[in-house]
Amino acid sequence: MILRDRNHPSVFIWSIGNEEWAIEGNITGARIATTMQDFVKRLDPTRRVTYAHSGWGSGISDVQDVMGFNYIFNGDIDRQHARFPQQPAIGTEETTSRSSRGIFNDNPGRAHLAPTDRTPGGRSLEDGFKFYAARPFLSGIFYWTGFDYRGEPHPFGWRR
Repeated sequence: MILRDRNHPSVFIWSIGNEEWAIEGNITGARIATTMQDFVKRLDPTRRVTYAHSGWGSGISDVQDVMGFNYIFNGDIDRQHARFPQQPAIGTEETTSRSSRGIFNDNPGRAHLAPTDRTPGGRSLEDGFKFYAARPFLSGIFYWTGFDYRGEPHPFGWRR
């Protein structure tokens, strides 16, 4: 995939993982991430590498090229930046408040939700924008939508 797509204009960064809870905060994760990053850079030395964290501490976050943050409420992003001020960072996953396209009234039978804040801790789409805009060391944010697919269509389950 890296060799095939390394010259594609939409590829600006490579990812080596997403939310590997058992290893992201320890030395095993750091060793695996270092090996994977080195391999990716051998195949494409022109782009940086990230990993999407669900929480962080010592481990992968200590060795990764570009810090990837999943959800601003999962850890202390400012503390991570203070520890590694030269480490670029990106929002790899953030909530979109569990709202649907063009739906303005709840209809659970059809899995429709009005676009209101339904996130843990009262976070909203706007909170993510404001948080990232206030921190120039964060290069951007990816919003995880969670509708019309089998992954995590909260709060409804996937149906055929």
